[in-house]
Amino acid sequence: GITSVIGSKRQFCRFGILCLCLATNNSLILVLYSTWYDCPFSELYESEGMLYPIREYVGGTFWIVGIRLHLLISINRFIAIIYPFKLHKYFHAKGTAIAVFVVILASALQCAPIIILDGVWFCFDKGLMQWIFAPTRNGKIYE
Repeated sequence: GITSVIGSKRQFCRFGILCLCLATNNSLILVLYSTWYDCPFSELYESEGMLYPIREYVGGTFWIVGIRLHLLISINRFIAIIYPFKLHKYFHAKGTAIAVFVVILASALQCAPIIILDGVWFCFDKGLMQWIFAPTRNGKIYE
């Protein structure tokens, strides 16, 4: 994914840039979930620890960036199929860069309460197979 887009000028187009951003984000999520979330229990990784909100913020931000990048790629492909001659009007290099920046900024702002407020955290419930928020007052508001 990443090397094919960077190594080929032909694939370094607007769609390729979006795929490159998604592949990079997926790699970061893979590293994050295979290291931080698999650490043995220690004081640093407990919910009261100092690194816990940072870990949750970074993980949540990367996760939401991935979802929104999928949406951008879907919109790009939709316009390419339905309006093939108007694709360059809507998706140009500067517009694609701005869209990716807005996606990252919006995702970071959406996850900001995890760092700012106490009692806002989320984790993956294996039994329910879904992400759940803290059963606290702030967690319920954020949910």
